[in-house]
Amino acid sequence: VDHHRRKADLDVDAMLVYIEASASSTCELMCEFLPYLSGRVSITPIEANIMYLGMLIDTNRFRVRTGARTFDVCRLLKQYGADMALVEELNEEPYDMILSRSKIIEKSKRYEGNVIISVIEDGIYPRSIISQASDTMLQTKGVKAVFVIAPIAKDEIAISARSKGGFNVQVIMEKMHGGGHMTAAGAQIRNGNVD
Repeated sequence: VDHHRRKADLDVDAMLVYIEASASSTCELMCEFLPYLSGRVSITPIEANIMYLGMLIDTNRFRVRTGARTFDVCRLLKQYGADMALVEELNEEPYDMILSRSKIIEKSKRYEGNVIISVIEDGIYPRSIISQASDTMLQTKGVKAVFVIAPIAKDEIAISARSKGGFNVQVIMEKMHGGGHMTAAGAQIRNGNVD
């Protein structure tokens, strides 16, 4: 079950494959499945908080890929015990992560066509920080797309790509064996380098 577009050959022997790229998140899809399950499934408040947080992150705080069904699922999670104050607390991050994101932004360069690219060659960065830096830079007035390229392991490079919609980053990332959505995509490259 996923909300990212995938190739037809998934390299897994699955009993069920359900991919809906129009959904805000996989958490949204899973909540929509609940009424159709044969056994009664009860979601605990902890699970509701985690699912709500997943939606909050995937939608960039409900700014992208949201619709009426997204907020219907939020309502359902609230009924299951999701606590917005606790979710905000769970979403807080350590100071060193804020510094890492700031370093990525500081290394960025704005190119012709209103595209920002940030290339980081030193250190290892969590994928979440790379994505958050992309999201932050996309809020720059006039910018159409953002690409962050950084090491995520000793032998692996990640690219986080974001756009405001008139620029399809998904197609670009697919050419680099990645994927995602038109406005949020990425790729991981093993045994490569940032250049």
